[in-house]
Amino acid sequence: MGNTKKEEETKRKGRSKRTGRKPSNYRYDKLNGEQKMKPDIRARKRADRAKREAEAKAEADEADADEEQAKPETTNVEVPKRLPLGPCCPDQDAIAAKNKQLLTELMRKPQRAFDSITMRPDIIVIQAWFERKYRRHMPHFREYLREQNIRTTG
Repeated sequence: MGNTKKEEETKRKGRSKRTGRKPSNYRYDKLNGEQKMKPDIRARKRADRAKREAEAKAEADEADADEEQAKPETTNVEVPKRLPLGPCCPDQDAIAAKNKQLLTELMRKPQRAFDSITMRPDIIVIQAWFERKYRRHMPHFREYLREQNIRTTG
């Protein structure tokens, strides 16, 4: 039995299943009625392709250069991301300003925990993303919160 035209249109809303394409990398565009690749995935694929093409071009150039003359090989070393050594803030004024800025950012959308005695949401939760983002400043920021009598967890 054949499907009607309406059933065909509603049936084929998504993209066809082809190998090498993960559905999580695409989203449905309601305006055009088709699946489109997410922008971050597209950028990553373009960067990978450009890198592969640059490596292929470098290999071809290297083969030509070997024929002409031998030159020293350079390698790009990727340095892992690390926290810089030394103090996080240069002076007390900078520490006070940073503490204020961190408190305003933390209080924009605060997640709260319940106090076990009063059963009121009095405790501010410092979320993992916030702690990772401001890891260098956490020691003086936690001290600042204690001075301000702001109860925190996390």
